[in-house]
Amino acid sequence: MFQKTPQRFETSAGERSVSIDTMSADLVDSLFPIMFMIVACVVVPAALYFRQRAAELDYWKMIHGTRPPGGLLPEPRTSYLLRGLVWLAVGIGISILFVVMYRVEQDPGLLAMATLGSIPAGVGVAHLVLYRLQPKPAPPTSNQP
Repeated sequence: MFQKTPQRFETSAGERSVSIDTMSADLVDSLFPIMFMIVACVVVPAALYFRQRAAELDYWKMIHGTRPPGGLLPEPRTSYLLRGLVWLAVGIGISILFVVMYRVEQDPGLLAMATLGSIPAGVGVAHLVLYRLQPKPAPPTSNQP
């Protein structure tokens, strides 16, 4: 069938000739990190912006007396539990990843890298301690006759 041949751009500058192959693997390999950074610099600020706008809307509703329904706002106590478990799991996962890589490659530097998992694990433990130290919310009482 029909195959597209890669384009070549050639130019000569003095005694040297320069040519760039537009379909080369080096070009694609060098563009991947650049595209990743561009996407990260667009997606992360956009997510933070919309998160801030939602928080401002919730605050405005509370100030004006139209509080959103109870199911929309997470309970602070359970959110600490969830955050703590997620951070702890990520930290343990990072440590296990580098320990397994050490077992395969026998590079002592990988054991040092495994200690990086202690940072998110420590954050997770702090959230779990905070969850444990918070007083339990009082059960809702109904004063219906």
